[in-house]
Amino acid sequence: MVGITGGVASGKSALAAILRRRGAACYSVDSAAHALYRPGKPAWRKIVAAFGKGVLAPDGTISRSALGDAVFGSPARMRRLERILHLPLAREAAAAVGRIRSRNRLTVVEAGPILFKLGLDRLADLVVVTECAAAERIGRLARSRGILRSVASRRIGSFAKIEKSLPRLAAATGRGITVRTGAPPSRLVSAADAVLGRIGWR
Repeated sequence: MVGITGGVASGKSALAAILRRRGAACYSVDSAAHALYRPGKPAWRKIVAAFGKGVLAPDGTISRSALGDAVFGSPARMRRLERILHLPLAREAAAAVGRIRSRNRLTVVEAGPILFKLGLDRLADLVVVTECAAAERIGRLARSRGILRSVASRRIGSFAKIEKSLPRLAAATGRGITVRTGAPPSRLVSAADAVLGRIGWR
């Protein structure tokens, strides 16, 4: 299994997409979180109780952007959200990854910094950290979320401390590499080649 981690808008999904086209089965922990955000789920009830109905989308699910706004800039609120989500998310992700690995020769798990908090790095044969120029990340995040570049910059900056620790955490596994993504497109292709080369995938 290949675990992909990195900061917000650092190219994790783009790298995973290339690896998918090369034959990998890909799993996103973000997708698993969406399942926990559905109305009536235990995590949904706890999140609404903790942060109010203002975090709900019109369809009743948890809005990622609204939830992000609710915890942004508050370490205490972020820790509260993590206490709600991490245990059920770790269980769901580990079970899903196990099922996918049993059916596929190459599994890629995209998890961001939470890869280590959920213990998914322990399942990985290779841990990949994506890095990208700050200006490009800010532009990506602003476009994808429909927010001002100044807001995108602050959000990325709020995770700077944990992002700086990712290469060290990956290296500590003994199976970690760091790859550059972003423009030009050939850089992302080279990153995918480097990943596949490290695991001997042809």
